[in-house]
Amino acid sequence: DSRDDAARRAAVAVADGLRAPLLDAAGHNFQAVRDRIGQSLAACYAVREAPEDVQRLAAMLDDADEDAKRRKRETAYGLLRHASRAGKVSIVAPLVDAAIDGCADAKQDHQALAAQSVGTLMASPALRLDAASTLGDRLMRGASHAKWRSRRAAAAALGAYAAARACLGDAAECTKVAQALSALLGDDTSEVRDAATGSFSVMAVIAAPAQRDAFCQAQLDRAKAALPIRRPPKRKKTAVVDVSGAQRLRAGPAPRGGG
Repeated sequence: DSRDDAARRAAVAVADGLRAPLLDAAGHNFQAVRDRIGQSLAACYAVREAPEDVQRLAAMLDDADEDAKRRKRETAYGLLRHASRAGKVSIVAPLVDAAIDGCADAKQDHQALAAQSVGTLMASPALRLDAASTLGDRLMRGASHAKWRSRRAAAAALGAYAAARACLGDAAECTKVAQALSALLGDDTSEVRDAATGSFSVMAVIAAPAQRDAFCQAQLDRAKAALPIRRPPKRKKTAVVDVSGAQRLRAGPAPRGGG
């Protein structure tokens, strides 16, 4: 036991010594290095969680320089992905807002990386922990994001969150998710509606049989109210003008030339 304690103290000392230099390098120029920095930070926090460090990193993600902001966010995405797999709620939650926002970035490579990072939440053990409501709140906040790509990412993750909470009998959180999905089912963008429909199907499956029909009908009614069926305008009938031979006969034969 004493050897184990000594090894743990040594590991904590190493992790504590690495955290600050890794955070200082969050804006590294190479994406592969940024991902390794995120992975290394996740390993440090696996030894000893340091929420104050994550808050510091989260505060760095709104740099006025767009390129610097992207670089720092990609480091945060690496940390988010690895911490999600480890189920570290205190590490993941402060970074979710930036990842959802990054899904609507102007650069497609950055969009893809952010969407992948949000996607790791769908299989994260963190969704089943008691503190997961902080993640749920951030996902539901992302469901009302101004940009549709961010709403789509949040809508896709909400189904996994609802399923995890339903397995634990958390009816209150499931109700909150249902309300968020109800709004997304009436979104103006078809991609968001499709993602919400996928997550909504999870809600339909996990509902009690006696409540399923009423639940589905209520959501369908809300979706129809938000998206009324648009029929194409009727074409006006136009009179057909006769320019055929009847008019030419009434005009008589055309005069012939000659004298």
